[in-house]
Amino acid sequence: MICFPRFLTAAALCILATSAASTASADVKVYGGGGWQTPFDEDQRSRLGGAAALSAGVSAHFSERAAVFLEAGAAFNSGPELRFDPTFEVEDAKFRYIPLSFGIRTDLVQRDEIPLRLHLGAAWQTVIVRREDPLSGTETASAQGLALELMPEYQVNGWFVWARQRLLLLSNAQFTDFTDNEPASSGLEIGFGYRFRPAPPEGRS
Repeated sequence: MICFPRFLTAAALCILATSAASTASADVKVYGGGGWQTPFDEDQRSRLGGAAALSAGVSAHFSERAAVFLEAGAAFNSGPELRFDPTFEVEDAKFRYIPLSFGIRTDLVQRDEIPLRLHLGAAWQTVIVRREDPLSGTETASAQGLALELMPEYQVNGWFVWARQRLLLLSNAQFTDFTDNEPASSGLEIGFGYRFRPAPPEGRS
């Protein structure tokens, strides 16, 4: 758990440094949205189902086409931790996921005359998994891995709407009772955001 504050600090400093060094054509975006994640693991999918997900982030361009981004989110699902005989009723376990992502996106379109953008991105993601189980109590574990995304975006003045298909290729979150949770999943999200354009240098319009 000690690495999480360091991860966030380093990522935030990188975002700020990149933003400060941006050229006049660069911009900074803030955005948020939500959607649904479907686990790859069939057993976990049948027990817990999918997870409702929320996300928010900030990105800063370091070139005309590419930007770094820092993102955090939350996801939720619940279900039986283990399979029991139907005559033995046990309260469902609840799972909370806190993903932290730091990555890069590039625009595959980059044409100023049209408002559509298509971003291809990759990020390193750490997911904090919190389990509240009626049998084993509350426990926190973590998983790490790669997030890959395809993110179309439609711009209207400074505002934009976006959709995203994301694949999470993550390790398992291992708990002390030797059970695990597999946050690797495929997700679909939609949302909106705002783009802050830097002011042009003095003497230029």
